[in-house]
Amino acid sequence: MRRAGEEFPMEDDGKILRINTPKSNLRGPWFVVKKNLDEHWALVMLSWKDPNEIEFKPRLGLRWFYGTAGTPSVRGLATWLILPEEMSKIILDNLSIEVDIRQKANDILSGKFSIQELEQERKK
Repeated sequence: MRRAGEEFPMEDDGKILRINTPKSNLRGPWFVVKKNLDEHWALVMLSWKDPNEIEFKPRLGLRWFYGTAGTPSVRGLATWLILPEEMSKIILDNLSIEVDIRQKANDILSGKFSIQELEQERKK
């Protein structure tokens, strides 16, 4: 998706969830964990495969929607900054997030849900 900067319709979670670059290393994103319309950023739950790994793992992805393209951006395509696993709990515990979304995110990151279960839930 190109031109995902400050003109991007952040009110629409569906459009945020269509950002799926880099496709070879990413599944999802599955849902928006938190977004800040005033500061133009979104945090999502997704599955990520590090290029040195074999399997996908749940991760949080962050993106800023400002300027014409936002950041991160690779060759003009909107992409996600994948947060390291050890930062996830710290971030979830310190943001104002709806209780049910926080619990779901923590359950996914701790392995209570499989990636396959997330894929099935998304298809519903």
